[in-house]
Amino acid sequence: GGGSNSMGNIYRVYSNGTSFRTVYSFTTATGYAPVGSLAQSYSNSRLYGMTQLGGANLVGVIFSFDPIDSVYTDIHDFNVTDGSTPMGNLFQASNGLLYGMTQFGGSFGKGVLFRLDPTNNAYTVMVNFSGTNGSYPNGSLIQATNGLLYGMTKQGGTNNVGTIFSFNTSTNILTTLISFTGNNGTHPGSNPLASLIQYGDSAIYGMTRLGGSGNSGVMFSLNPINNTYTLLYQFNTFSSHYPNAGLTTATNGRLYGMTSGGANLSGTIFQFDPSINVMATLINFGGGEHPKGNFIQAGNGLLYCQIDSGGTNGFGKILMFDPGNNTIATIINFDGVNGSHPWGDITIPRCPVIKFHADTTTYCKPLHSIFINLTTYASTYLWNFGDGNTDTTINPVHTYGFDAIDTVTLIASNLQGCVDTLSQIFHFVTHPTIASFYADTLIGCPALTVYFQNTSQYATSYHWYFGDGAQSTLSNPGHIYAATAAYDVRLYAIDTINGCNDTMIFRNYIHVLQTAPVTASFTNDVNTGCTPLTLNFTNNSSSNATSFSWYFGDG
Repeated sequence: GGGSNSMGNIYRVYSNGTSFRTVYSFTTATGYAPVGSLAQSYSNSRLYGMTQLGGANLVGVIFSFDPIDSVYTDIHDFNVTDGSTPMGNLFQASNGLLYGMTQFGGSFGKGVLFRLDPTNNAYTVMVNFSGTNGSYPNGSLIQATNGLLYGMTKQGGTNNVGTIFSFNTSTNILTTLISFTGNNGTHPGSNPLASLIQYGDSAIYGMTRLGGSGNSGVMFSLNPINNTYTLLYQFNTFSSHYPNAGLTTATNGRLYGMTSGGANLSGTIFQFDPSINVMATLINFGGGEHPKGNFIQAGNGLLYCQIDSGGTNGFGKILMFDPGNNTIATIINFDGVNGSHPWGDITIPRCPVIKFHADTTTYCKPLHSIFINLTTYASTYLWNFGDGNTDTTINPVHTYGFDAIDTVTLIASNLQGCVDTLSQIFHFVTHPTIASFYADTLIGCPALTVYFQNTSQYATSYHWYFGDGAQSTLSNPGHIYAATAAYDVRLYAIDTINGCNDTMIFRNYIHVLQTAPVTASFTNDVNTGCTPLTLNFTNNSSSNATSFSWYFGDG
């Protein structure tokens, strides 16, 4: 709520609470009442979010927001058929696509899982929740280190109290992993409202709002390898209870979260140590605070969150929590004008993280070099190729006109003005080594003598493998094949100056036949006499000879 139109707003503020400024106020026509958080795209650094109401069909929209010029764009209006009333956040998967869920709508009216392509804003329903596979998802999706997306539904499943599922972005198949069983059973817990979180590259952690022995909610872990569900903690009605949000991993290795209820008729802040599975309540609120969002840790090590109620004016506040000494401080009190009742998480804009490589595993490049850009959270790029040339495309192709050792530098920036720079040294060779050869004889009888002609280019040394165990380092070697077989011949050509190399292999190149060797033999009737002397020659060669050439010595 709040803002110029009393329909909610997007604001920006420094981490110390100064320079608070409303940058956009929502309207009925383009969406209002945002419930989830903003998600920054790592491919174009824009912010994406959803509203649960408003838009062309009054059931919510997906929007993008440019934080530099404060341009808000309604990019998709939900229409009930393709989903309605989203309660969670968008999430950008490793394939560059944005994924999200709606609480209602779809083929069965129980919500959908969808994807959005940020390059063209194409919207596609991937899963219609039916009850059997879950229904009414309130939270958001995460991507685990195994590449699968994980999420929860508020209801549905075998016992109609919610599910945990995975979604494969390659096959677009949703798999129900866990059906919650309520107050007891094999999978205690019910009605999760929040999202999951993966601890490092191991277990996935989450909470349900209800269920467990006191029906006050539970904390659990899920092993993504074998989908084993482990109950870690059951919240207590008389202390902390009803967790509406999810968990956050801090740099100290502990998990932090909040509940909407506690000992003082307000919520709590708690800490869970996954190394020893110990829960500790750190803060008991006492001013009517009933948090529904998650913490996020800033670069200063402090945790920040929005509280949807309480505060000086009763409209909620922005809270700062120091995990070092377990103290809290309010940095903003909402008053209705600057916003009210926030229901989502703080978003901290991310700076670019540069990563790139050339299109080869060696530095011996042909004339044209393609650079593969894997940078995240950037929108503009400036390449310096080290030879006086530059480029601003994402994945440039550059032509090097001469052999050189060049330092290639990429400067990436995003819409928030964050900049990152990375330089890498490449040894570009415009004339790479090319191994090439041919043999004067390809087939014959043992012992077969073969002479090899080396036609390699831009090489200074050679290593020959003749296929029978023999080797040579001569430029143009000859070799005798003694045994009947078909032989592979391989030439490894090396440019010792530039460190380049190339290999050529001819499979079954030399064939030594199995036929018996030909034996030449003859006799003649006389050996001496006066001219003119006539000799009669008798051919005694082996019977497998089929043609003959005589040379008489007189030309």
